[in-house]
Amino acid sequence: MSHDDAIFVSESRIIRNLAEKKPCVIIGRCANWVLRGDPKVFHIFVTSNRKDAIDRVMKKDHLQADAALKRIEQVNKGRSNHYLQYTGRRWTDAHDYDLVFNTSALGIDQCVDMVENCIKQRQKA
Repeated sequence: MSHDDAIFVSESRIIRNLAEKKPCVIIGRCANWVLRGDPKVFHIFVTSNRKDAIDRVMKKDHLQADAALKRIEQVNKGRSNHYLQYTGRRWTDAHDYDLVFNTSALGIDQCVDMVENCIKQRQKA
């Protein structure tokens, strides 16, 4: 087993243990795949258009537009490769999520409100 594989196995074990113990939010780490099939889990993917992503990274990391775009592309390529390696699927495939939000269309605050509402509704069911 490679070092990366060992890390993935360890992270997966931690994710499953956390999800069994109490409600939690897990971002990334292929958690939607690790917890697939668990009826209590709510899988969400968040995206935005390129311009908004560049603007957000420029502000957050104090970068020029070209450097921000390069960082976004590098990070997303890494995420995509990691997800593909450990799931055999595309990271952006909407079929692997219960909800997909576009913050460019809805705004971050509205997406947060909608996620909260969806979780509350699901808990009532």
